[in-house]
Amino acid sequence: MQIEENDTGILIGVRAPNNVVTSSFLLRNASFGIVIAGSNNTIDLSTKVSQSAVGIQVLFSDGNTIRATSSSQNDVYGIQLELAENTTIQSSDASNNGDVGIKVDARATSNRIMSNKAFGNGSFDLEDDNPACDDNTWKSNQFGTAYPGCIS
Repeated sequence: MQIEENDTGILIGVRAPNNVVTSSFLLRNASFGIVIAGSNNTIDLSTKVSQSAVGIQVLFSDGNTIRATSSSQNDVYGIQLELAENTTIQSSDASNNGDVGIKVDARATSNRIMSNKAFGNGSFDLEDDNPACDDNTWKSNQFGTAYPGCIS
């Protein structure tokens, strides 16, 4: 599936849990490539998001999985967690975005960010705005820059 030049490419809302997005290509969507605002959804296997403001945003939700995706050349963030809990980002590439590759906002807690790649992003490759990363787990990621020092 290829989705191009919309405000938001794919929006998964609160009343739509348990969705799986696989093998999709989202290009030049103005605001967001993919927004997940519901729980227990998966973005998986060869999904590519490019040239949006934010590639993938997980918002106000719990228990989502982003695995083996590519989110690059977005204006701001590759992948952003905002008020998201128990979300796993694994084996994904969030390189060459305008600001941050993978960004975990304050009050996004108990998330697992593991075995990802993030290089060549504008400010930081990886960022966690929670004090001392709170309950977020950062493990085995490959990156050039990170903020703060609790990220590995």
